[in-house]
Amino acid sequence: MDQTVGPEPEDNLAFITTVIGALSQTLNTVNTPKTILLSLVLASIAKSVPSLGSPVKKHRRGEDLILLVAALAGALAGGLESNYTYNDPFSQTIVIFGLIIALLGKTGMSLKSKNLEDEVAFGLAIASLAFLPLNNNYAWTGVFFGFIAKELLSSPPSQSSHNPATAIS
Repeated sequence: MDQTVGPEPEDNLAFITTVIGALSQTLNTVNTPKTILLSLVLASIAKSVPSLGSPVKKHRRGEDLILLVAALAGALAGGLESNYTYNDPFSQTIVIFGLIIALLGKTGMSLKSKNLEDEVAFGLAIASLAFLPLNNNYAWTGVFFGFIAKELLSSPPSQSSHNPATAIS
């Protein structure tokens, strides 16, 4: 299916997963970021898995593999540290660090193409990394908005790249 306008289906799925996680976090009676963190891990999986097996999207395999492995490694390490409750701040810091590495890996490899989505998400990931020693709330908020920026600002490749005649003009 050739999609010419709007974000790709995995961007939509990742966005919906992120929004549901944010709503669940808001409704959560215990004020810990574990719900939103785990929804961001699920959004990472939703964003990365479709390109790993697709021959059409093989140019994205490296960055999507980093996104998948870093997010899952952070979730697994944070879960092992807290016996999979994610209630203590250290296990949340581990998950946040994994998500920051995932976001940096996904956006860092594409920075030379000067996409707004990658620049905003990369900047928010760096800011989250800077705030991580201070407070988990600042760090996970930056990661959350980094994922939102990556999902909402995604755009399909321009038509000029497919047609050599229009690429010259």
